[in-house]
Amino acid sequence: MTGTWRVDPATVTISRLGPGADKKPDWTDAAAVIGKITVRFRTQPRVVEATGFDQTSTASWHLSGSAIAIEGAQSAWPDMVLDPRGPRIHLTIEKNGDLLQMDLVKVR
Repeated sequence: MTGTWRVDPATVTISRLGPGADKKPDWTDAAAVIGKITVRFRTQPRVVEATGFDQTSTASWHLSGSAIAIEGAQSAWPDMVLDPRGPRIHLTIEKNGDLLQMDLVKVR
């Protein structure tokens, strides 16, 4: 769990994306930019830090079963769940009925 994770651009999906739109350059470029987001989990103290889009957000975290709970954040964080099959974290952001989903993969 501790260490550095990054977004896997191949897993980025959004619910409003029409058929075939995920292959268009606008979407592949957007997914590549989202793929530059990194997330670092530390244990002493339990701090998580997300960096991307020239911003850094920091909060505390704890693990409850497979769910990663974010506490004390000044900005919105996605729902995060550990994948039981391997070193992968599933992220979901819901806003106005739209779902943006992606996976984090461990870098180090």
